[in-house]
Amino acid sequence: MGCKVKNTKRFYVVNPTSTAYEFEWKRVDDDKNGNANFFKCITVKGVVLSGKKAEIIFEYSPDFVG
Repeated sequence: MGCKVKNTKRFYVVNPTSTAYEFEWKRVDDDKNGNANFFKCITVKGVVLSGKKAEIIFEYSPDFVG
């Protein structure tokens, strides 16, 4: 990891149930200075079918150290 470098985290969500379900990631800004912009969700929403998996991708791009 470093400044101005895009870091990617990928993981899977598995649906072991017999019905499909939808998901949606919502951003919650708790930083009053606007510093929460380092994180970005690439897979904002989707559907995980029964017995299947869905890939979720996040990016982290820090502008400065600290």
